[in-house]
Amino acid sequence: MYTGKSFVVEGCGVSRSLGRHPLTLNTMNKGSGFRQGLGYAIRLGAELAVGILFGAALGYGADRWLGTSPWLLALGILLGTGAGFMNVFRAAQEMEKLFEEEEVRKDQPETKPDNDNDPKKL
Repeated sequence: MYTGKSFVVEGCGVSRSLGRHPLTLNTMNKGSGFRQGLGYAIRLGAELAVGILFGAALGYGADRWLGTSPWLLALGILLGTGAGFMNVFRAAQEMEKLFEEEEVRKDQPETKPDNDNDPKKL
């Protein structure tokens, strides 16, 4: 049922504005928490994937060069996974530090600069 501004599905209590998806209202604005969290999730996933792929590529290359297939590939994948997890851990620590600094900044009262050259005070 259309009530002018919102669409109401009778019987289930669901209503939403026509033409707007819940994720597009204010969640994807620049600087929003959702957008920031999505960026962090993509970064952590990329850190892990790049580590694994880099280790696999090195292992594959070493296997082709030395003819030891598939042992160095497996070793490269394991070492790349370890390196990827270390990168994820470092990135997570960096993000935690940024979150703590942001919380401290939010808790501090906003101070206005004291301008002694203000013509209204003279």
